[in-house]
Amino acid sequence: YVEEGIYELWLLFVSRDSPYTDLQKEENFKEYKNKWIKSSGVISEIDEGLFGSIIVGIENPENPYLRAASLYFDNSYKSELLNYGIYDEINFEGRIEQYNGLVGIVVKDVELR
Repeated sequence: YVEEGIYELWLLFVSRDSPYTDLQKEENFKEYKNKWIKSSGVISEIDEGLFGSIIVGIENPENPYLRAASLYFDNSYKSELLNYGIYDEINFEGRIEQYNGLVGIVVKDVELR
């Protein structure tokens, strides 16, 4: 598991205040890719994704139209995720896959904790 939380990773790799250049981000992200993270975040949206997944968007502190992270849950979590609303805090763990300016840190194989 990585030591950083989801907002720390967002700050390093997505935020406009990131200390890294794009080249440094690409190189430094290699040490996080496919590692596991335990963290929490504030929900900005919950939506059904392709292939039966449910995507939980984590609020971006800088821009309400972007995400700090996108969490990909298996459809088996649907009934539990129905209990969550916008601005609720969610505790999760999952595997870090990638980052991108629009969807933030992408976390797959996510489970509630």
